[in-house]
Amino acid sequence: MHPVERYLAELRDLHLSGAGVAETSGYPALKGLLDEVGKRLLTPEEARYVTEMVRRIAAIIALGPALDENYVRVKADTYGWPRE
Repeated sequence: MHPVERYLAELRDLHLSGAGVAETSGYPALKGLLDEVGKRLLTPEEARYVTEMVRRIAAIIALGPALDENYVRVKADTYGWPRE
C-alpha cells in the first residue's frame, strides 16, 4: 500500500471508530506516513502533500477552543421538542 493511502486509511479508521481517544490530532497517522517515506527522499509532490496536511491539522487544532465554545453555547440554547 502506498504511504499516502495508508495515512488516509488510518485517518478514516480513526474517524469511523468513534472512540474517545486522547490523541485525535492526526499525529499518529502523520508519523506513520513520515516514517514510511523517511526511508527515502520525498518527491516534491509528497513534500507539498505533507506540508498541506500539517497546515490542515494545525488549523483544526487552532479551531478547537472556538468549536468547543460554540458547542456549549448551542447546546444551552436548543429547542425542547415535546415528547409524545
